Amino acid sequence: MKRITIPKEFTGNVFFTSDLHFSHFNITKYCNRPFISRQEMNEALTTNWNEVVTNDDLVFVLGDFCFGSKKEWKKHLDNLNGKKYLILGNHDRPDEIYHDGFESVDDIVYLSIWEEETETYTNFCLFHYCMTSWPGQWNGVYHCFGHSHTSPLSTKQLDVDYIANRPLPSYDVGVDNNNFKPVLYQDLKTIFTQQLHGK
Repeated sequence: MKRITIPKEFTGNVFFTSDLHFSHFNITKYCNRPFISRQEMNEALTTNWNEVVTNDDLVFVLGDFCFGSKKEWKKHLDNLNGKKYLILGNHDRPDEIYHDGFESVDDIVYLSIWEEETETYTNFCLFHYCMTSWPGQWNGVYHCFGHSHTSPLSTKQLDVDYIANRPLPSYDVGVDNNNFKPVLYQDLKTIFTQQLHGK
């Protein structure tokens, strides 16, 4: 497990996302993405990303970033704002990943973000897959994942059961679950508060 601590002096924003599946148009069949071509999907994902992420920000990508050669990976990474960290997904082939486009590439990350208000760190366990338990689960550590391609509009019984019964506090940061955009850290905190306290 890689441990990453964001410095107290950091002034940018932190985002989380997963399962963009750049250049993998076949994914639209499995999760009903509203795109009519690979180009439209790639452009929408890029535009949505850059609408919220600046080059001063950090983005943690929890797997399944792109299909294709290193050249294809590089093309998409070069078009996206921010410094990126990759947590490997099941479709991220080691010989295709453009490592130079990421600050680090790891299987699992334990992330700590400094909170000015409380003068403590907020901690996350980042993994491509949803875990039933994770380090620090009962001590305030949040879990972010992808892979599941859940959606707030899904009517599939598997998704409905999963969303109702997954362990808390955890959240699917995949694009299909978040209007095809990265999720801001502050918004995630609100989501986790609602999960734990119903507010």
